[in-house]
Amino acid sequence: MKKAALISLFLCSSSALAAPYVGVQYGIANVSTDEAMVFVDDQVSLTPDGSSETFGAFVGYHISDTFALEFGYNHYQVDQSKEIFNGIVSHNFGGQTLDALHETEWDADMVSDQLYIMPTWSHTMNDKWQLTLGLGLTYSQYRFDGHSTNEFEAIINDDIEQSVLRSTLGESKADALGGIAKLGVNYFIVPQWQVGLSAHYQADNIASVTQLALASSYHF
Repeated sequence: MKKAALISLFLCSSSALAAPYVGVQYGIANVSTDEAMVFVDDQVSLTPDGSSETFGAFVGYHISDTFALEFGYNHYQVDQSKEIFNGIVSHNFGGQTLDALHETEWDADMVSDQLYIMPTWSHTMNDKWQLTLGLGLTYSQYRFDGHSTNEFEAIINDDIEQSVLRSTLGESKADALGGIAKLGVNYFIVPQWQVGLSAHYQADNIASVTQLALASSYHF
């Protein structure tokens, strides 16, 4: 009888401590990378970095009142482009030859899909506010793509446009392991539902990301 009571107590306490939560987040990030995409024939080099929107989702488990283990996914895309004006030319727009503005454009894109695992520590300041710290590991998959086009715009009517592909670099991929850190503050709308604002820094050997994110999570 005593053994059964102890087992029941253990199961109840484990269930209470290992309470799961799920959430989504949206953020604005600044992405920095040294990965250059080179159009050799044109002697043009582009490095896709800068600001980007980020989208993510996460699931976690409360190990105790202050510690949790979180698993998440983040996605972002950055690009860089260059264009030069070549002058006015005569161009055939589907059977109609018109004077047109001629530009050459180069575009380079980097897309990241990232998974992370992060132990977190939280401190409840009062019944509405909570401070959260996290430090973890990331696994990121990167996709790179680049292309160049000739752009034509009719002078007589700027609604008449045509884009002609000049060249493409094709898609390349790379994987990287890195680290991530998070500092955030959460507000309890109700005890089970939180909204939060957090700052993230993530880095690996391909890119580094500084991010400010809004999140909403439900705690079971």
